[in-house]
Amino acid sequence: MDYTKILGNKDLTREEFWAVWKEFKEDLNKGKIRVADKINDRWNVNKWVKQVILLGMKYGVIKKFDDGTIDKDTLGNRYFNENDKVRVTSPTVCVRDGAYIAPSVCFMPPCYVNIGAYIDEGSMVDSLALVGSCAQIGKKVHIGAGVIIGGVLEPVRSYSCNC
Repeated sequence: MDYTKILGNKDLTREEFWAVWKEFKEDLNKGKIRVADKINDRWNVNKWVKQVILLGMKYGVIKKFDDGTIDKDTLGNRYFNENDKVRVTSPTVCVRDGAYIAPSVCFMPPCYVNIGAYIDEGSMVDSLALVGSCAQIGKKVHIGAGVIIGGVLEPVRSYSCNC
């Protein structure tokens, strides 16, 4: 789907946005789209992904979820099952819906992963660690206890880096 068609559409209704948003978040969860891609040994930021995430905040309304959390209804938490092959070792692990979590990732309690984050296979998010919005974590990375990986959601800028 071409998600960019909703950008700059000032007449977009919440209902029109919601239909696109659900598919967008599912594509984030599956890793089909991501905030940054490595192309020819350069990281390129997909500015439009950040812009759509920010629209999710704009079009969301505060809601109490079944798990007791209170958040924008466009956000909420992501839940896993055995088929995902992700280890979530405690209910105090919080992963926001719209974050890609590869199989074989392990979460130790308590920790938090925000929307737009991408965590590749074999990585571990240890106790008291935070992976910020849109942070990109590679394969077999151990994010140690108490570490904060700051992601950048706003301000939205278009750039690439040689990192």
